[in-house]
Amino acid sequence: MRKRKRMLAMGLVMALTVSATWGCSSGGSGGNTGGGGNAPTEKADQAGAGTETGQDEPSEGKTVIRFWGHQNEAWQIAYEEMIAKFEEAYPEYDVQSEYFPYADYQTKIQTSLMAKGDGADVYAMWGGWALDFAGTGALAEVPEQYQEILKNDFYDPAVAAYRYDGKYYGVPMEYNLEYGGMLVNKRLFDEAGLAYPTTWEEVEQVSDQVSKSNGNVMEMRGFDFVSGDSLPFLWLGMILSQGGEYLKEDGSVDFNSDIAVSTMEKLRSYVVDRKWTNMDTLTQGTSAYRMLYEGKSFMHPIGCWAVSNGEAAYGLSYGEDYDYLPLPKLGDEIRFAAETGWGLAVPKDSNQKEGAWKFVEFFTEPDNLAEFNIACAQLPPRKSMLGNEEFLAAMPYAQCLLDILEGGQWIGPYNTETFKGEINAMFVTLCTTDEYSSVEQALAQLTDTINRTKLQ
Repeated sequence: MRKRKRMLAMGLVMALTVSATWGCSSGGSGGNTGGGGNAPTEKADQAGAGTETGQDEPSEGKTVIRFWGHQNEAWQIAYEEMIAKFEEAYPEYDVQSEYFPYADYQTKIQTSLMAKGDGADVYAMWGGWALDFAGTGALAEVPEQYQEILKNDFYDPAVAAYRYDGKYYGVPMEYNLEYGGMLVNKRLFDEAGLAYPTTWEEVEQVSDQVSKSNGNVMEMRGFDFVSGDSLPFLWLGMILSQGGEYLKEDGSVDFNSDIAVSTMEKLRSYVVDRKWTNMDTLTQGTSAYRMLYEGKSFMHPIGCWAVSNGEAAYGLSYGEDYDYLPLPKLGDEIRFAAETGWGLAVPKDSNQKEGAWKFVEFFTEPDNLAEFNIACAQLPPRKSMLGNEEFLAAMPYAQCLLDILEGGQWIGPYNTETFKGEINAMFVTLCTTDEYSSVEQALAQLTDTINRTKLQ
């Protein structure tokens, strides 16, 4: 078993190296590989071809725990290292792993849960899916002794989607944040003789100065905020940080407020009137962060997970070719929305619940989780991990996000792929057609549409 895992890790390292070399020599073509959302949109861009592994025969005298995850080179290596570490601490267990293409993974989980016992004992699960599964009774409730830890030590946006009817049905591996930081192309700033913006007014000034378009073709983007994750979370952050609200007590949304309308009007003007960027990332599947690495945009708001791609896929040097900076404040407060990201869940019909939860608890211990978060360029979901020196040394660029984690609120009880997809579709229509008579009409329809998808 251990030999297979070492061989898998070696193969994945080789695959990642080949992928990085190809990306550098070819300029790294853009295009998303997944559906919508952070797992779903740009973050799925990392998912690559991966490696699907088969099951070994169980080691004699050991209890087998089956683990499933989605294919992603770096993550698979990190999973296998955690599995080996767990097996060393608990030699009575044999953890066998399988990885599936991201595009098929949600359906694979759903099918296995319906089959009752025909899937994994532990699933790496996207938070947006947990809402769909927890209410069906298909997931096992987190053991009582761990429920209090989830309530007290995990950030609410990181764990909220695993909560159903006051109980928890999964444990987060990350704080998934697409707001608060931005990639900047340092070489473009240096060539233009411009300083990095530290206020929102300076973001506007720089973008007005450097953005260039030729008809419908963008020759250079300034603040390129139009992408599957960036646009929804920037807009929600603009509402919240300026004292507004969009989420009601019952979990429904209301985008009819003056602040929601005025911020959407501003975002529309950035595209239609001031021409900072266009709709290519939403209509043609072009990846916004890849365009920055290719020298086609100055700034792009995105989670810190994208930082490693500049070096791995494009051969660029952090601090020389590009940087990661705090997103300038949009209002008097630092408030934003965040969706629940990847976590670990156990099916109710698992035959190895005791071992499965032991594996989940081991995996999410602060020191172990810090190792995994570093390997996968993730933010820690536990408050007790903020002072982890190993994490800060490995990911110093994430400090600007760690500083604001308390300002986050859960995006709401929705399948976040659908939630963000409706915002993005509305924005494309608003910016490219005359279908809406006004921004007010667009947001009134958006409010009704999203509320019909509410899950709890």
